Amino acid sequence: MTTGLAIDPSWTINDVIAKYPDTISVFNSFGLDLCCGADEMLSAAAKESQIDIEVLMSALLEVADKSDKSK
Repeated sequence: MTTGLAIDPSWTINDVIAKYPDTISVFNSFGLDLCCGADEMLSAAAKESQIDIEVLMSALLEVADKSDKSK
């Protein structure tokens, strides 16, 4: 089933937060910088923080999906 949500690893952290504000909790749980590093692409931020990009993407999409359904 396709949810219609789209988050791409080439998006910046700011891009994701702008479209799906509830994902802030995901970034915080992974310890990603929401201030100075928020203009960094997801793929680069994950690599620098040694986070599996697939795990990060899955968590972001899960929260974005719940947020989208509650609207």
